[in-house]
Parts: sequence; C-alpha cells; structure tokens
Amino acid sequence: MITCLLAVSIWAMADGEDPLYKAYLDSLNRVNKTQTEQATSVTPAIPAEGTVSTTPATPLTQEQQDSIAEVKRAERAAMQARMDSINELRKARMAAAQAYSDSLEAAERNKQRRSSVANDTNDSIRQIDRFTIGVRGGAASMLQKLVNEDAKSQFGFDVLLDLQYAHYWLSKKEHKVGLLTGLSFGLAQGGLKAPNSVNQYTVTDPDGMKADYTVTADNIKERDRQLQVEVPLMFSLITKKGFFFNLGPRFFLPVYTPYKATLENPYIDAYFEQTDVHVTNEVITGVMEDKVVTGKGTTDNKLKLNITLGTELGYEWEFKNKQSLGLGVYANYGLYSMFKQDAQDLKSLITVTPAIPSTVTTNSATEAWTEKQGFVDVGIKLAYHFNWWKTKARK
Repeated sequence: MITCLLAVSIWAMADGEDPLYKAYLDSLNRVNKTQTEQATSVTPAIPAEGTVSTTPATPLTQEQQDSIAEVKRAERAAMQARMDSINELRKARMAAAQAYSDSLEAAERNKQRRSSVANDTNDSIRQIDRFTIGVRGGAASMLQKLVNEDAKSQFGFDVLLDLQYAHYWLSKKEHKVGLLTGLSFGLAQGGLKAPNSVNQYTVTDPDGMKADYTVTADNIKERDRQLQVEVPLMFSLITKKGFFFNLGPRFFLPVYTPYKATLENPYIDAYFEQTDVHVTNEVITGVMEDKVVTGKGTTDNKLKLNITLGTELGYEWEFKNKQSLGLGVYANYGLYSMFKQDAQDLKSLITVTPAIPSTVTTNSATEAWTEKQGFVDVGIKLAYHFNWWKTKARK
C-alpha cells in the first residue's frame, strides 16, 4: 500500500498538487508521534474489573528506546531519499519540457528565417561576375578546298591562352545562366600533301618570245601555321551539380601566316612554239638542280576574318573560397572565311620568271591549290575561374 501511495505521489509531484502524498505524510507523522509518547511514558497496569489499579507502569528499557530512535532515523532517511528522488524527477521533467520548448522556438525561428530568405530571393536577383584564365589545345585543320584532286588537307594542332569574362544570373533551381566573351591568343598549324603536281602556263620573255611551261614535282608537303586572335561570344550554362556547357560563335583573325613547303624531283619544260623546241632545266628555262627543294614565306590568309561555331562542355569544382577549376573539351567548326581565290588566279607551285638566267620560285601549295579555306579544331581545356557574387534588387 505504501509503495502504491509513493508511486502515485511521485507522479503527482511532477504535475503539481499531491493530496495522496500529503495524506501519507500526515499518517506517518501521527505514528511517529504515538511512538514518541510511548517512549517517554510508562506503561499502565490493567486493573481488575471493579477495582482501581495502583501499580505503576513499567518504563521502556534503554535498548528499546535506542531501537525506536534508530527506526525513526531510518524512516526519516528513507523519506529524505524519496523527497530527493522526487525533486530530481521534477527537475528532469522540467528540463525536458524546457528543451522541448526551446526546440519549438528554434524551429519557429528557422521557419521565419527560411521565409525571410525566400522573400529576399523573390525580391532580389543573385548574380556572378567571373574572370577566367584558361589554356586549351588539341587537333586542328585549315579545311582547304583544293583544286588538285590528289592533294589532301592534313590535321595539325592548336594551342591557345584564353582570357575570358562572363556574367551569370542564378536561377531558382540554382543553375547559372549567362553570357561569355573575352580574348584568346594562340598558334594553329595544319598542312597539305600530294603525291605529285603538274602546272602549265605561258610566259612571254623580254624579247617577246612566248614559252609554254610545264612544271612538275613529286611528294609535295606543306606546313601552314597561323598566329591568331580570337573573340568568343557564347551562351553559358553551369548546372547546380557543376556541369558546364558553352555555345556560340568565335571570331578569329590570323595575324601571321608562315608556311614551309618541300617538294621532290622538280622538273621544268619550256616549249617555244615559234621554233618548235623543248628546253628542260636550263638556264633560260630555270635551273633546279636539287632533288629536294624547300620553300618558305607567308600565305595570303593573313588578316582574313574567320567565324566558327564553338562549343565547350565539362565539369568544374568549386572551392571553399567560391573560386572554381574547370576541365572539359571544346570544338570549333568554320562557318565563314574571307580567304577565297578564283581558280584562274591560282599560282603555279613552281614559278619561272624568264630572264638570263631565269628566276625560279617555289610557292605555297595553299596559294597554288586552295580556292577556299575553313577551320576545325577539337581538344581539351583547363581553366581557373575567379568568381564575384553579388545580389541586386529586382526592379
């Protein structure tokens, strides 16, 4: 019974008013009071019926009194332990209630903060200014349209330094959408080769005598290079997960266009119709004694505007300082080139200027065989991005 009362009391103490516990304490106090009175009084004798007792009560011994005092001390200690346990339980429940209340308040504050951020986002636009330093390199070709059916355009390489600026707007899904431009400097190299070449043309010497020239050569190879400046204007997208995609035109200008050509077994035949005479590899027709001849110079492609359609795609890693490193691939395909030549204006691979002695010139195969020229390249790009975040109020 006492255990049940104690359990009910502990639960009631945690909730406030506890009548059962008070009743239990009152009962215990009455018992203690009665025991105390017995310990300090004498025990009266029971008189016979109809008589008055005159025998004095027997007092409790010291041992009995000590035993009763020990019981009371034990009861008081047990009662104190129960009180301490109840207090600890009350404190624990109060602490739990306070923690729960604090968590509710924190959740409400977070909700208000998210609502405030959402309102700020709706009322403002997050933007990014980006400056990029990058390098790219890969395979490249000039894509010449050749009149020599046996000649073929050859792939080479290109290497460029990119200095770019981009401005991005952050979408609601945290994708970055923007425009990209900049300036690029680099070197591109392509080439031509053909198993043989035959050119025919007529030349009039200073004395008015005409000569019909037939010029041949074998195993022609040419290396064309161009130092170029590019300006891109591209749409740019960077997804929330870091994948990027750029697409748009590139405008580039070759500023220096050197070439180097080699040919084997050159042969010059001059036919003088007036005298019906063929003269080959002589002073008057042009002397080419070497079995392998090398020619150097610059092509007419210099400062001819080119427009390509370019694309870039890859992935970028963002660092804690908000800067990022990108790695991807690129490709460009020529849409337009100002370099064009009419078929009748093409030069001979070997040109002879009549004189005594004659002057022999080895020309570029690009100028001898190319009617139109384009450009294509594909490769890998590595770039480091400096990002500046800012927020502007929505108008």
